[in-house]
Amino acid sequence: MKDKSRGEIICELAKKKITGKTLCHIGCGTGEITKEFSKLAKKIIAIEIEEDKAKDAKKLNYACETEIVYGDAYEYLKNLNTKPDTFYFWAGFRPKVGGMQWWLESVIKLFGEFAPDVMFGISLSKHNGHYVDGIPLQLNSAKIIQKIYGGNILSGEYLEGGELVPFGLFRINLKDIKINEKMSVSKSWKLSYKTVQEYIESSPTANFQKYYTDRLGQKNEL
Repeated sequence: MKDKSRGEIICELAKKKITGKTLCHIGCGTGEITKEFSKLAKKIIAIEIEEDKAKDAKKLNYACETEIVYGDAYEYLKNLNTKPDTFYFWAGFRPKVGGMQWWLESVIKLFGEFAPDVMFGISLSKHNGHYVDGIPLQLNSAKIIQKIYGGNILSGEYLEGGELVPFGLFRINLKDIKINEKMSVSKSWKLSYKTVQEYIESSPTANFQKYYTDRLGQKNEL
């Protein structure tokens, strides 16, 4: 069996969401996965916050127009004129800045009216210690978000050094979001998701950044 990289598996799982699309890769590292994306995508914007990794990524040859950006992804996206069709992240499992929940809501704030696809790579391995009750933490977080927002979790595996490594892809299209307010979550999560729901239902072309900030300010008497 031919060794397949994580990038190749992602491309197989999400071929229709990458092929011919403008893709934004948040946290591209040294560019190996981005390079696989470039074999299908029309254009790629890849952002990396670690300077050495960004420099390495710039050395690679890509099969489509690819821009490697060194810097803070959120700050860069706030001023991005291009409207990506697809976002890909490898994000943390905690509901905080940099986690899946935070990034999903950030994309909604900045690009929600354009209804892009949002994809998160998630570890399904139980060998790295990042699991509880037998469930990998990234998968657990994806399932919580899925119950509230919807979306699909796909699974696959890639060969690395002759060993099969289980891997998942959590995929959401913003036009298909259906929020379940009755889901039992913490108060802070419910406030956040309710705000998103109100935005989606009442004003799909609003400036979400200002709307979101004002709403949270009112709720917290700021």
